Amino acid sequence: MKRILILAALGMLILSSCASTWYKVGPWQATAPVNDNAGTCLSPILLAVSLSTPRTIYLSVVQGSWVKLDSLVTTAGTSVSFPALNPPLGTACTVRCWARDVGGAGCDTTRTDTPIVTLLPPARPTLTVLP
Repeated sequence: MKRILILAALGMLILSSCASTWYKVGPWQATAPVNDNAGTCLSPILLAVSLSTPRTIYLSVVQGSWVKLDSLVTTAGTSVSFPALNPPLGTACTVRCWARDVGGAGCDTTRTDTPIVTLLPPARPTLTVLP
């Protein structure tokens, strides 16, 4: 009887773990702008800056009430990479990226990304025989 209960519990665990669906969105790459904007986002007036000018690049990923924000400090003209994320659902995510320096936040770039399904099966269970 014990063996039947243990095997039934183990079977339920395996079935529920294998049925899990995971989603992945990203990764992303952004390049820090080499210009400052003396105008507006709609009418930019771009001014060149030194490539050593510090920049912070922000990435925001939103799916309903799920929000992830990441930032990396770099210099003008440098590309940075943000890792892939695992949102809770397979619905579209709004991805927003912008740069900031001592002059303030710059204009953003926004895109919509649809997560892909990734299935991550569980590790092999340990099975022992009870006396």
